[in-house]
Amino acid sequence: MTINLTPKKIVLAVCVVAVLIAGGILYMKQVRDAETLAYVDRADVTDTMEQAGADGDGDGGGGAATESAGEEGADGAESVSPPAETSIYVDVAGAVKHPGVVTMSAGSRVFQAIEAAGGETDDADTRAINLAAVLNDGEHIYVPTKNEAASGNYPQGEIQGSAGGSGDNAKININTADSTALQQLNGVGPATAQKIIDYRNANGKFKTIEALKNVSGIGDKTFEKLKDAICV
Repeated sequence: MTINLTPKKIVLAVCVVAVLIAGGILYMKQVRDAETLAYVDRADVTDTMEQAGADGDGDGGGGAATESAGEEGADGAESVSPPAETSIYVDVAGAVKHPGVVTMSAGSRVFQAIEAAGGETDDADTRAINLAAVLNDGEHIYVPTKNEAASGNYPQGEIQGSAGGSGDNAKININTADSTALQQLNGVGPATAQKIIDYRNANGKFKTIEALKNVSGIGDKTFEKLKDAICV
């Protein structure tokens, strides 16, 4: 079969081929662009996930910092200094090196007040003093000399009574004596000693030795047995 190609047909054929080639080129470009976009999207997703992980670590670090701050806050609360102890004033006189008023912490004992007054002198006799008694504000402690203790002629302090006193002067102060000291009294056992302590804790110091009869269980007969061995 003879094909009659005129110049017009040739030109048309060339145009068709050119269009097909151009279409193929355009199609391949679109395919490449689509693949590039897909790769970029995957990279963005990966970066986003990594960034989220980093942020999570950062949040974890913030939590650790918060926990650390909490611990520091707890430590700070524990390191707060306790309130200062209440001070009391006690008059120490007699056979001590520096007689006078001394300032003591609440809860201090008689022997500590004597030490604060310079300690006892060489001729002091503390056998009639309850050195372990707890001090109260405004109390007076008199430490006698050996001669004064033997004669019993010396000012009576408020702190008296100890095991092994000296003669008639070894009196027990019912305002300050503990249970052990109180049980040295004739007719006073552990139960009565505790009643005496409970009574003075509830009502304050005994004003007179006769006020001891206000304690349950201590009547006239019991009081007569111990009145010469006590003081206030």
